Amino acid sequence: MNLFFTAAALCLLYTAGSVYGRSQDCPSEEVVTGCFIRDGECACDSGCPPTIFPYRDEDACRRAVEVRNDDMCRARPCKNNGYCTQKRDGYKCFCHGTGHYGEHCELPCLRPARQRLVRDPDFPSECILMG
Repeated sequence: MNLFFTAAALCLLYTAGSVYGRSQDCPSEEVVTGCFIRDGECACDSGCPPTIFPYRDEDACRRAVEVRNDDMCRARPCKNNGYCTQKRDGYKCFCHGTGHYGEHCELPCLRPARQRLVRDPDFPSECILMG
């Protein structure tokens, strides 16, 4: 029984080594190099197929990290199910249909729009009910 588990463990280690193997595990013409993002940083390495690197080099990886860091919608600034859209100079929250308005959809619509729309020209368009 013990021999069976030892054989199974060796088989598992061999398989894991071939999937995530280093470049010395395969002929040099098959070595794949590239980079990936780990914990917000670029990590570059080489390995044997089927190893796949999403970025061909460190420059491409760094550009991807910058884009991720610049994505202000990632922090979910829009409240109450508002929809965040990335813009060149930041982001914009769209609050239509949420029952809220404001820069971050943080303010509740207080009265039904049909009552206030005629009386208040500054009534937020996000609070207008259609239908």
